[in-house]
Amino acid sequence: MADGRGDEFLELFDDAAAAPGAAASPWPLLVADDDPAVHAVTRLVLRDVRFRDRPIEVIEAHSAAEAFDIMSRRPDIPVALVDVVMEKEDAGLRLVQRIRNELSNNLVRIILRTGQPGSAPERSVVLEYDINDYKEKQELTTDKLVTSVVTALRGHYALREVKKAYAELTQAQGRLAELEKLAALGGLVAGITHEVNTPIGTCVQAATHLQDVVGAARGKYEQETLTPSDFEEFLDEVAKVGTIIEAASQNAARLIGGFKTMAVDQASGARRPFKIAALIDDVLLALSPRLRKTQHRIEVDCPADEEIDSYPGALSQILTNLIMNSLVHGFDGIGRPGTMRIAVQPAGQPAGQQVMLTYSDDGRGIAAEHKLRVFEPFFTTKRGKGGSGIGLSMVYTLATETLGGTIAMESSEGSGVTFTLTLPRDAPGNR
Repeated sequence: MADGRGDEFLELFDDAAAAPGAAASPWPLLVADDDPAVHAVTRLVLRDVRFRDRPIEVIEAHSAAEAFDIMSRRPDIPVALVDVVMEKEDAGLRLVQRIRNELSNNLVRIILRTGQPGSAPERSVVLEYDINDYKEKQELTTDKLVTSVVTALRGHYALREVKKAYAELTQAQGRLAELEKLAALGGLVAGITHEVNTPIGTCVQAATHLQDVVGAARGKYEQETLTPSDFEEFLDEVAKVGTIIEAASQNAARLIGGFKTMAVDQASGARRPFKIAALIDDVLLALSPRLRKTQHRIEVDCPADEEIDSYPGALSQILTNLIMNSLVHGFDGIGRPGTMRIAVQPAGQPAGQQVMLTYSDDGRGIAAEHKLRVFEPFFTTKRGKGGSGIGLSMVYTLATETLGGTIAMESSEGSGVTFTLTLPRDAPGNR
């Protein structure tokens, strides 16, 4: 619904459900009619009718204005029997429009009934107004009234269950997306830990060696056997070890700095200006332990000064997911080294207002019957083999909603896949 009132309706109905052992709450049925006799007969006919072990409670409205006021206060009403002619000849029709448009209530099942079908021909009314049934009062026998009301209640109940299931599915998708982000950060931590261990290990070894060199020089000095050549050799060795420690420390600082930037960007979702080439370098650095276990390679063509004001965490997540999709799906079973390519160039009109990022691989490609489903949540060809079906769905959501761009996919089986992202240089949202 346009204003999110659907969740409100679901909550009202959930609250209305009877607790175990408690009396079942009735289904509220709105009857909008200016004839008191209609209310009396409707109440009499439906007095003993039960749907899903719940009785029906008739709520009377003697004008369209009164009915609208009731619907405003009671959005939980599942069915409304609405007379066409009340205070005005088209009062019922206007009520239908106000319920659907002003209240954004598309859950209530509306049965339009009239004693003057000539003033509201069935065909034109059904086509022009969002109603669920049309009955002439003359044809509404006791059985037909019961059938119409129960059928409408059944339709409402089914629609409510669908909306509830959709809401639960959306929540599950959100939770899985968060888990996917956490898993990506976990992989990032593991990768960076492995990478940082190398320069730190070098520093430890160099420092240990330096201690040995200093110890040997100190021993000669204390024994007064330290010659000028020994001292020069000591100075040379200290300089060499210092250079090694400095280089290893800078490498570790660069790795930790890149990790910190990526982790903060992905966790916070903050917006900032950044250079795309540097971001790509950070992503590849984080994935390098995984990439080194394969023979696959990545080629990058991106101007060093290409800068945008956007959400680096979202873009790094997109690139990570695309690369992992190639490793897990694209290159699975191809029997040869694969190549992934990332290319960035200015795009859009006026010139340069957008950036086009193209990601491609030369792997297996995507089967024709799967191409239209790749961005669907939970769709995966690796069900039960580690595939969640969230990766590319998250890519689509991040590209179109967070970054405010577009994404397109081209593929043919056996010829790899290409994803084209077109992103604004100045992303939507608060700065």
